[in-house]
Amino acid sequence: MDRAVRGRWRKWEAPFGLAAGVWTAAAWIGLGDLATNGAGLPATDALLSLGLWLALAMPVALAAALAGLVVAGASQRERWLSPLLAVGFVAAGLAALSAGLTDARTAGALCLLGLAVALLRPARPAPWLALALLLALPLAAVLPPGSRLEPTASDVPARTQAVAAAEPPRHVVLIVLDTLRADHLGAYGHPGGLSPVFDRLASQGRLFERCYAPAPWTVPSHASLFTGLPPRTHGASFEHHRWLDEEFDTLAEGLSEAGYRTLGLSANQYVELANLDQGFQRFATLGAGLRGLRLRRPLSILGGPARWIDEGAAQAPAEIEALLGPDDGDAPPTFLFVNLLEPHWRHLPPAAERARALPEDLSGLAAARLSSRYYGPLAMAGAALAPRTLEAVRALYAAEVAYQDARLAELLAVIDRRLGLDRTLLVVTADHGENLGEAGRFDHVFAVNEHL
Repeated sequence: MDRAVRGRWRKWEAPFGLAAGVWTAAAWIGLGDLATNGAGLPATDALLSLGLWLALAMPVALAAALAGLVVAGASQRERWLSPLLAVGFVAAGLAALSAGLTDARTAGALCLLGLAVALLRPARPAPWLALALLLALPLAAVLPPGSRLEPTASDVPARTQAVAAAEPPRHVVLIVLDTLRADHLGAYGHPGGLSPVFDRLASQGRLFERCYAPAPWTVPSHASLFTGLPPRTHGASFEHHRWLDEEFDTLAEGLSEAGYRTLGLSANQYVELANLDQGFQRFATLGAGLRGLRLRRPLSILGGPARWIDEGAAQAPAEIEALLGPDDGDAPPTFLFVNLLEPHWRHLPPAAERARALPEDLSGLAAARLSSRYYGPLAMAGAALAPRTLEAVRALYAAEVAYQDARLAELLAVIDRRLGLDRTLLVVTADHGENLGEAGRFDHVFAVNEHL
């Protein structure tokens, strides 16, 4: 390459370097996101999470590159930045393709761009790393697709007859499936086979066919569940304040006084923030941090794609094991409360469930964009939704229900092994449902209807 050509390429070094810095930062933030919020995710969904972080960083990276081109021009000579950007392009293409985030054409274009950038400095060792990654592109086609969770009724432990047992149960387990609509469960007539685990529980125990939530959102509904009082009495609602006052006695406090150890685990952070953890001797919020390092809040502000893919259900079995402590034989009488949050917005289920639920002509990425854009009671006010949008959002919600049902089987297996379902009063319910376009409404506030 002659001097004139090298000079023309050199002016691109600063823009490429700035873009590479943004993408590198996004990759590190994504790794922190996975470490904090992605425990239990299969490899495919971990790659998808990283790919989403890189996608979020794309506009910022392009803006940085433009700024570098305008301001720095050809005066900068950061020779190591071109290889760094090359590695970023190739890694992004491989991750996006293997995670199903994009098609082979787009991923190939990213890798070719990375190769072009790498060849700017063929004499240096760093670009050959990008070239090696490019040669590994065919491996993306044979990467394992991740663990597709397809539960059947046989996955549910059979000993769930405590409600009809002659002796009173030794343990009490309350599982709240946050934001789950009853009409998406087979036990309530849904024909799609989304909930074989829940349906078997319903067939073995007592199914309440007309069970109504006292409020259409988390805080007042949980407060009523724990106190037995309507929202107008306990006051944990929009109309008063969004927490439960200490003066009210809760289920956990009553069982603690009766000699139970009381343990709580919630994927919804509002349970703890609203003082609904009072009475629990030990309470944990899923995704609250990694060994005390509080990263969830800033990651949530930035987007937290690991929590888009999984709202904590993958991590829940291990967290329950930690709450229960060492397995040293017969467990003392235990009250265990668990909140799972999978059907809650954002509706972006793991890749396998999303692919199975969506129509063949609608990609997972396109559906996720539709779901993220058309959401919220204020954003939806007066908006007429296209049938395509409704189809996407409803399919994603159904996929979330199926994914949560599969994780419920794993959770029940842990409870059966540690406490014994034959000695446990198991209660599975929801705190409210979700509007999915009925009467032009989404979300679960500012409305009272059968869907909520």
